[in-house]
Amino acid sequence: MPLIFSVAGFEGAGPDVVDLPQGTYSICANAFKGKTTLVEVTGFESLSRIEDYAFSGCSKLARAPYASGVKSLGFAAFQRCRSFSSIDIPDSVTSIGQRCFEGCTAATTATIGKRINAIPRFAFYQCSGLKDVEILGSVRAIEASAFEGCSSLEEIELPDSVKTIDRFAFKGCKSLQRIFISPSINEIGADAFQECDALELEGVDPDLIQRFPDAFPQSLLAQLGYLKPRERQRIAYVFKKAHAEELAELKEELSATKARGRKATDDLTNAGMFDKAAKADAQARVDREKAEVARLRTRIEMLEHPSDDDLLAFEYPELFEDE
Repeated sequence: MPLIFSVAGFEGAGPDVVDLPQGTYSICANAFKGKTTLVEVTGFESLSRIEDYAFSGCSKLARAPYASGVKSLGFAAFQRCRSFSSIDIPDSVTSIGQRCFEGCTAATTATIGKRINAIPRFAFYQCSGLKDVEILGSVRAIEASAFEGCSSLEEIELPDSVKTIDRFAFKGCKSLQRIFISPSINEIGADAFQECDALELEGVDPDLIQRFPDAFPQSLLAQLGYLKPRERQRIAYVFKKAHAEELAELKEELSATKARGRKATDDLTNAGMFDKAAKADAQARVDREKAEVARLRTRIEMLEHPSDDDLLAFEYPELFEDE
């Protein structure tokens, strides 16, 4: 069967429309890479395999040139095909390569066929226009950064077959509010939902948050009163820097208050046995300065050693507005 190679006829920008020879079985690696004027490919009905970078950078190509018989899509095969309005992976496809549809920014929908076992690393990376993803089959793994940067994605339902979601799988999906994951999932990697700050507590199974807290954004965990260790360090640093001037002033005030307390104690000691007014005044001052010392020490202790609640209230004041 004929194969399409990176032949001389496609040097440079290349033609707007390419009609593949009848019976073409495979588009070989780099065949149309960087052909920025390519708008359409016809005659692709017999294609079974599209290899690495075959159409990478074809920014005006309006649709993926394959039919229901295609079986494999290679590494970065359609990377930065920025004119795709949708991505449809038919049921015949058994494997897609990493970065296959990376940077297809105009695509708003994606359908993933029934025979895909894993959505590979960076498969839909930075598909920033993607709003709707439908996974039809028995996908078992969402690999690292598979949907990273899909900033328009608001909701996704993963089939019960998914057992693993890797690190950064949905990082930067800034519009994601709800995600439906089976309770039977085995693993959700750290930072799988990093920067997904629109996620709602009602949109995620709370049991999953308890099992895999490091997978979810701090903004969501804050609603449960939980701080990730590294987030605690970051917020504590900012907190102490923001309160450094106040802390210095409080320490000066504490020193002055202690001095006034010592003076009041001396006055109490030196008050005449029968000078009840002087003794009462001195005792009142002693009590007042002791109370003020206690207040200042409590505030200083909080600023120097803030609790998780203190840090959460500082970072997420909106969560504590009604308290």
